[in-house]
Amino acid sequence: MLNQFESDCGEGALITLLRLEPRTILPLAQRLVTQYPLRTMDAVHLAVSLTDAVALTDGGEITVATRDKRQAEAARACGLAVI
Repeated sequence: MLNQFESDCGEGALITLLRLEPRTILPLAQRLVTQYPLRTMDAVHLAVSLTDAVALTDGGEITVATRDKRQAEAARACGLAVI
């Protein structure tokens, strides 16, 4: 399982892991929690998608993968695509 994870998240792979930048992410996550009925880590996930992930897309669409209905609704409300 770990080998598959490393394959999926390695350099040039389909999934990109991002480093959390607390000074940027945490204030935004806090605002998201007050605006939407999100759990803390769901808000952090969205905050990273709205900030750090933007640099990876070169202006393209950002897609959030989630099974959580509240997170999906908040992501859509913030202009993100959801799968």
